[in-house]
Amino acid sequence: MSLNQSTRVLLIEPPPMGLYYQLRSKGTIGKTKANFIYPPYDLMVIAGCLKEKKIPFQLVDANVKRLSMDAIEKIIKSEKPTHLIINTSTATIHADAQINTLAKKTNPAIVTIMQGIHVTARPQQTLEKYTDTDIVIKGEPDHFTLTYFAGKPVQDIQGVTFRDAKQNIVDTGDPYYEMHLDKLPFIAHDAVDLYEYHSAYGDRYPQSLIMASRGCGWKCQFCSAPAFYRYRIRSIDNVVKELKWMRNELGIKEVKFWDNVLTAPRPHAVKLFKRLIAENLDIAWSCNTRADMLDQELIDLMKQAGCHQVNIGSESADPDILKNIEKLENPQKVWEAVKMLKEAKMGTLVYFMFGLPGETKETMRATLDFAKTLDTDFVSFNIAVPHPGTKFYDYLEKKGYLVERDFSKYDPSGLPVYEYPNLSRQDIFHFMK
Repeated sequence: MSLNQSTRVLLIEPPPMGLYYQLRSKGTIGKTKANFIYPPYDLMVIAGCLKEKKIPFQLVDANVKRLSMDAIEKIIKSEKPTHLIINTSTATIHADAQINTLAKKTNPAIVTIMQGIHVTARPQQTLEKYTDTDIVIKGEPDHFTLTYFAGKPVQDIQGVTFRDAKQNIVDTGDPYYEMHLDKLPFIAHDAVDLYEYHSAYGDRYPQSLIMASRGCGWKCQFCSAPAFYRYRIRSIDNVVKELKWMRNELGIKEVKFWDNVLTAPRPHAVKLFKRLIAENLDIAWSCNTRADMLDQELIDLMKQAGCHQVNIGSESADPDILKNIEKLENPQKVWEAVKMLKEAKMGTLVYFMFGLPGETKETMRATLDFAKTLDTDFVSFNIAVPHPGTKFYDYLEKKGYLVERDFSKYDPSGLPVYEYPNLSRQDIFHFMK
């Protein structure tokens, strides 16, 4: 696994498994149910680090291009990379790992690397099952990329699991998280053709993603963010510097802030929005947040700063379910937030999911009835999917409610992989449909 002057890295976002596209980056899993697609954020993070270290690379998004395995094999043969890095997820792990097998057939000496929350939760099992995989990056990929491609031996890098020369599986401990995000390179927005990406609520093109923070300050049991990432915030200067580069040099006209909760902590959010207003960057944007982290002053500032769309996670309308998953939210706040946003003439999307602990036929109906009271532009109904490594997964496993171990079935638009004593998986699936 040594580096030399001929080092060349191929980054691949694997092909989709469904009608549209696959969501893998930042802990999302599953097939999209509509024709929208975001850039491969995690691989763009790695690409930015490779640029920093002046390592030649190519990023191939086989997801947006809907490439076949034959096409991917041809790319591997023509590019002749020394290293292959693949983004993966729970639902796609088996299919994605086949790319490593293709690469090893082409060049047995190639170093194959996988990253994502699934392999973070199951690094040992990943290497045991997928024998053509050499290295698993646990947690965020920046630290590994910046140190490994600077020549540091893999065994001396915190937060990886790898196969040594004798085929022994070696683990180097917990993931490493850079606590000062300003030290990290900007992600490589220019490594992909941003005109290929689009969303239902996008106003301007080209579009890209940006994160002003990583992790989340809340502990929702179903979410990968608290299970796999530490919460840190970038400085406002650093965020503005990236936005200026994106707008002035790359011509990006819209971004989605991919933070879990952009409007927290509130004092920082106020400063960020006021700075964006003062900079007058001419960038439209959207974001995700919590209903209880919105108020009239914030919404007014967000709109002045260029925000036109806000996405809110409601999950359920049942107070006991929200308590069970530690959401610490209530439906009234969601209703009030949507009302304020609509009065400000801003777009809204509200997320719901069925199948969380405490779900019944009655609570599912109550959630639907609540959703119908909202004057929202978009709504998303999904099956709650248990990520290995989250409290939700551990709860289902401990209770004996998991009925499916095939990870390809762990999809938010498919039949649940669990059922409850008084609620079958078919009941949940058909109600969601």
